[in-house]
Order: sequence, then C-alpha cells, then structure tokens
Amino acid sequence: LVEASSLSTLRLTVSRLQALRLSEPAFDAMCEDCDAELFMVLPRLMWLFFLQNPAQHAAMISGMLPDCFTLVDATLEPDAKLERFVQRFHLLAYSLSEQACSILGSIWPANSVPGRDSYEDIVVARAIRGTESEGDSSSLGALLVDSLRGFMRELEGWSMQLQRQCPDDWNR
Repeated sequence: LVEASSLSTLRLTVSRLQALRLSEPAFDAMCEDCDAELFMVLPRLMWLFFLQNPAQHAAMISGMLPDCFTLVDATLEPDAKLERFVQRFHLLAYSLSEQACSILGSIWPANSVPGRDSYEDIVVARAIRGTESEGDSSSLGALLVDSLRGFMRELEGWSMQLQRQCPDDWNR
C-alpha cells in the first residue's frame, strides 16, 4: 500500500507533468515519442518539484533515496548535503526572480511584474532542454548565468543519483 501523503504527492506530480506537456512543446514531444531523453528529464523535474516544496515531496524522494533523509519528530528532514542543495536552489530562485522583475519591470505595469513563475519557467526549461541550454538566458547577467549553470550541473548530479538508486522503479 502506498502511504496517503505519497499518493497525494504522486497525483500532484503527475498533474504538474501534464501541465508541462501543455506549456513546453519539447517535453510534450518527449512524452509523445517516449524519447530516451525523457528518462533524463523526469528525475530533474522530480528534484525541481522537491526543491520548490521539500516538505510536500520529501516522502516520495525519501522512498527512492532514504539515505538523504532522517526522521525527526515524525517529519522527514533532508540531510546536510541535501539541505545545502535546497538552500542553493532558493538562493538561485530569489536571484532569478529579482533579475526577472528588474528586466521586466520596465515593460509591465508595476502590479503585474512576473515573479515566482518566471524563475520556475527558466529553471524548468533548462531541465527539459538540457543543462547547458542558452536560449532562455540572454537577458540574464553573466554572474547569474554562471550560477544557473552551476546549479544545473549540481541538479544533474542529484538526478543521476536518483536514477541509479532505483533503476527498476524508473522502468515500471
């Protein structure tokens, strides 16, 4: 039996993946064609979903990587290495949001400047199109592009760890 919270998280993940199929033509094509690249992209997306809301996705990720979590007062807590990764993501997200707001603030009215969704779009697009994709970062400063590249390389390492830990689970 699947724990209720894990089932709820799985449903949310599937819903988000379905939404990505609508908003990201490259991802939709991968899914439609059962492209081998899809199995590189899915773990990246799983990590991004976790990083955006660790408490909500901890049960699912800990089921695949139990050594990265400890149980503290009936709550799954990431270990120190994973916690640093979470913090790095939030710092990058903040920086991307700030950059997006400053760039787009000159074109959008002040009350409708994109924020959270903008950084998510950038990072998710990188996860789908590849970690060294350049198409979406032309307006970002060099330092931020370097931070994004470094984060994407680290994401790739975590993604590979997830794939290698439970290869049979990915093939179900």
